[in-house]
Amino acid sequence: MPKCINFTSLVFALFLFVFMMGKGVADNLSVSATASPTTGLNPLTVAFSGTSSGCGISNSATVQVSGIPFFGGFFNTVTLTIQNNLSTPLTIWRVNVVLAQANTSWGTLTLGGRTADAAVPQSYSSNTTNYDYYFNQSGNPTSNQPVVNPYVIPAGGNAQMQLFFIFPIGGTSDSIQVNFYDPNGNLPGSVNLTPVDQWSFGDGTPDFNGDAVSHTYNQPGLYTAVFSTSCNLNVASQSFIINDEAPITPGIFDAVETGANPGTPIYTKIAGKNFSLDVLATHTDGTLNTSYRGTARVEIVNAMSSSTCANMTAIQQLGDTGFTPGNDRKTLSMTIPNSWQDLRLRMTELNRQGNPTGNQACSTDAFAVRPAFFVFTVTDSDWLNAGTTRTLNGTSATSGPTHKAGRPFTITATAYNGASSPQVTTNYQGSPTVVVKSIVLPSGCISCTTGSLTTPIFTGNNGTISTNQALYSEAGSISVELVDDNFATIDASDTPLSQREIPSSPVTIGRFVPDHFNVTLMQQPVLGPACGVFTYLDQPFGFSIPPIIDISAQNAFGQQVNDYTGNIWLLGDISESYAITGNPSGTGLDSTGATHSPSAALGSAGNVSITFSGPFLSTFRLLTRSPQPLSPVPIPAPFVPTLSLSFPVTDADGVAYVNPSNNSDVYTLTGMGFTPASANMRFGRLDLQSAVGSELLPLPVGMITQYWNGTGYQVNTDDSCSSVPTPATVIQATPLSPGLTFYPLTATNQLGSGDTSVVSNPPFISGSSNLLLSAPGAGHYGYLDIVTAAPLWLQANWDGIDRSGVGDFYAENPRARALFGVYKGNSRFIDYREIY
Repeated sequence: MPKCINFTSLVFALFLFVFMMGKGVADNLSVSATASPTTGLNPLTVAFSGTSSGCGISNSATVQVSGIPFFGGFFNTVTLTIQNNLSTPLTIWRVNVVLAQANTSWGTLTLGGRTADAAVPQSYSSNTTNYDYYFNQSGNPTSNQPVVNPYVIPAGGNAQMQLFFIFPIGGTSDSIQVNFYDPNGNLPGSVNLTPVDQWSFGDGTPDFNGDAVSHTYNQPGLYTAVFSTSCNLNVASQSFIINDEAPITPGIFDAVETGANPGTPIYTKIAGKNFSLDVLATHTDGTLNTSYRGTARVEIVNAMSSSTCANMTAIQQLGDTGFTPGNDRKTLSMTIPNSWQDLRLRMTELNRQGNPTGNQACSTDAFAVRPAFFVFTVTDSDWLNAGTTRTLNGTSATSGPTHKAGRPFTITATAYNGASSPQVTTNYQGSPTVVVKSIVLPSGCISCTTGSLTTPIFTGNNGTISTNQALYSEAGSISVELVDDNFATIDASDTPLSQREIPSSPVTIGRFVPDHFNVTLMQQPVLGPACGVFTYLDQPFGFSIPPIIDISAQNAFGQQVNDYTGNIWLLGDISESYAITGNPSGTGLDSTGATHSPSAALGSAGNVSITFSGPFLSTFRLLTRSPQPLSPVPIPAPFVPTLSLSFPVTDADGVAYVNPSNNSDVYTLTGMGFTPASANMRFGRLDLQSAVGSELLPLPVGMITQYWNGTGYQVNTDDSCSSVPTPATVIQATPLSPGLTFYPLTATNQLGSGDTSVVSNPPFISGSSNLLLSAPGAGHYGYLDIVTAAPLWLQANWDGIDRSGVGDFYAENPRARALFGVYKGNSRFIDYREIY
């Protein structure tokens, strides 16, 4: 009978120590292991990993076992893992087990959870050492039974085989030989038994059965960690020395420019551009801590988000960086794609588990990350208003969009970073300044000055800003740049301005034109009478003090636009006109002789000064000089006139003067009068009087100037200005031809050509003068006719005949007859005239 087994004791005392050995290859057992890190600050966590090879078998395996005692014997269970290393399935039909000791009671065999059938029932007293197990259907198998249901291990697969046996007291161990057979009686190829792998950490903690494990050393010290594997009493191992170092005083950190000393500035950076900073381990006094060992987590934080380092918002993680003695400076490379006005680096010390120790510091200095550049446009809706309809980028002096100086326009700018493919820096919300770099138009202008470019505060977000209140005070086109030198104010004390400024490429904007023209009377005019206190109708007169008028190009603020000159001066020559007021019907003003100087087209520095001058003709027009001698239009009595001057002012761009009285572009100067104010216009004539005298004496021929007083002609005693040309001898003349006309000699006319001539022709005094004919001498008696060349304003209608043939009955010179050697007659006659 078999001995009883105390299964309770078996459960509490079960212990298996199995060594596996591949037959013929056990000496090839080897291991390969890693441990990382092997050195570090406490607490130190090490990742262990190991592998083994060389524990193989071929068709059979020998297992050394030891048992657990119970009533009079030993009990044991052996578990083997079989690995199929073939590329084809492994078919197992028969398992043969040979025990080194006799009197062993054999139990059951299972493979992969399937129980094999024993050929002979086993018992404790069987005294048998050799047993066969078959994988057939059931029953009592024999070696010559056909193969029905073998056990199959897939290619590359494995299966566990378990043996249960009891051996008697007196032998404390046994050697078991296990042989495998396929249906053909042998086992082709090879199989492996899995070795037992184990890690021993050396710090007193339990060993670990397995290949890979993570272990933490919690006390500083040197430890020997061993990886070992066993197979059939053979052991292979590999050891590591683990140096779990004690921590030192917590670190103090700073961040500076690469290679710089602690506490020094960090300069302005450019968004999208890579740059480097050094993270330093320091002492409390700010010097470098060359003995520090530890790890710091480095972040870029927004210093504007809080006044406390710990509460500042992180915008970018730079990772964890470790320090070792002698390595107190770590250079970190970074790129910040967006713009920020106030950044710092924050360093947080970490323990071995990667958790903050509570020791934290921000860089001593803050720094800005600015956009790399601006791109901007200048637009308007029309030349008076801001907007985005038109782009103001004109470089033509005579065409293209124009905008009035001093009127608002729009500037829109977008900030970009410095990446190879620039991106908008959406954090930018600054207010840059527009800087005039040069004058583009007028071209070649040496005297031009840059106007005032006003750019109120820009508004916007997401990197794009604009203003609708930009103003430029001058005319022309200008090259401008956009510059923001305030964005990086945090670095004003340590970073050069050129490095802090956000620039743009130059852009030409314009063409700006004057808002309007202003016309100013610079000199009050005074009309000068042609002769003292009067002027004859048709007699030229002019200004004793000419009007001087200034035309000034101005901006919307009423300031002169000085750069409106050169090739952008588009105000052409003015075309003035005059009018006379206070004059009777039938009279007017002939201003064809009026001039002005200089031409408005010659303006410079934004303005032109024009001086106006005569002469003017106050005209008794032809329509009043009636061709009907019996019913002439009434001759005007003396009158006091005033003149007005007017002219339009508009340039080729449409910029104009605005007359406030009628909202037109015509400037009018009225009320130009004579000085003295009583000076008047008079319709005059020259009266030449016939004369009789002795041929032995010079003969005076009287001349008087007269004017129409409204009822008749009277001597113009105010005339001490007039004069007439001295008549010359003519052989034969028409009735109106000026000169001395002699007639053929007859018995009663012995006055021949050349016998007399005008020897005196003094100017008029108080309206009177005399032509003095020389004495012809004895025997040269007779007559001649005299016609004087009266000026236009002293010609008259003497006979009701249009002798000039021009339809002007008033275009006749005065004429008279002089007689020598003829009795004069009664001197008491008031007037005596002979009509021939």
